Amino acid sequence: MSKKIFLVFSFLICFFCVFNFVNAESESNFFDVNAYENVYKMSEESDVTLPFVKIFKQTAIFDKALNTSGISIASKTIEMDESISGVQTIISKDTVNIKGKIEYGVIIGTNVVISGNVEKDVLILANSIFITDTANIGGDVIAMAGTIELKGTVSGNFIANCENLTMQGAVKKDFRVNSETINFGEFEVNGKIYIETSSNVNISDRYPDATIKMMLDTTSLEKEVKKADTAYTVRKSIIAVILFALLNLLVIKISPNVFINLANKFKNHSSYSIIMGLVGLITIPLVFVILVILSVLGLFVVTLPALVIYIAILIVIIALAKFITGSVLYEFIKDKLKVNSKLKQFCVMLGIYASLYILCNLPAIGSIAKMATILFSSAFVITGLTRKKVD
Repeated sequence: MSKKIFLVFSFLICFFCVFNFVNAESESNFFDVNAYENVYKMSEESDVTLPFVKIFKQTAIFDKALNTSGISIASKTIEMDESISGVQTIISKDTVNIKGKIEYGVIIGTNVVISGNVEKDVLILANSIFITDTANIGGDVIAMAGTIELKGTVSGNFIANCENLTMQGAVKKDFRVNSETINFGEFEVNGKIYIETSSNVNISDRYPDATIKMMLDTTSLEKEVKKADTAYTVRKSIIAVILFALLNLLVIKISPNVFINLANKFKNHSSYSIIMGLVGLITIPLVFVILVILSVLGLFVVTLPALVIYIAILIVIIALAKFITGSVLYEFIKDKLKVNSKLKQFCVMLGIYASLYILCNLPAIGSIAKMATILFSSAFVITGLTRKKVD
């Protein structure tokens, strides 16, 4: 299998190497980016002897035998009606229909229908895959899709990952499938069977050696994890709110005017504070990149300590964003609430910090609220450091 996959990638590499050396006379047969308005038929094309790239605006029909590998891309249907050799990479926004015969296939599309023959291996990525009862695949099938219906014959291994699988065909080698639901009709598997599914599958009467593994109920598991994460976030937030309120009382005890001065400076220089806060946020990546570049250029003796200090300051501002914002907000509203006791002061602080934590954890506006607290805390700190006097 590894050799076959290597063959696909080797073809792509060789393809682009050849492209650099092909002469101008052959280029029209080699690389074609014409946006065909209507249905394009390969029979209308001149001889194609080199590996090709074809890009189609709408539907493309390969109604002519080709003896070369190629890449075909279309916004609508691609039909392969004749015998085409080499490795075919087929990409369609709509449907890929293999009615004829291809040698190797790498197919990406919304819907993939194989009713013809694939001589060797095929890799399919699609929303839905239909391998009809007339289909014959001579090698392995590796498929990933939402829905897969297998009615034809696969001479190699069938390996699939999907949501829904209908199995009514024949697989000559191993059948390895991961699917939420599997529906079996008349089917045949000559090799090993390994199934992982949420369905109640019982084929032990025909295939006693089959390995069937039930999928975990990820829905209930995800709910439990979400509940645990929510409980942890609530506990962490409650502890942080209480610690912030106690820290605020301690800071006010040590330096009674620190948050009052920040509030007054912000009130008197609100435009300056907001602008400086925005500038501080915008220049964070720029300053970081400049310091890193200067370090690489040999100035690390100066820039590395500066980078460490800069990062430390950012971490402190981000970690204490709610605390700084809430403490300054308290100074704005304490007079209106007539806070006249330590207990009432503590309760008001708890309410402010709790409100900030709730806003920052709301699903719709949480990220905006977090950025707002970082913006205001940066504005308060920058204003406090650059404006030494309160006007």
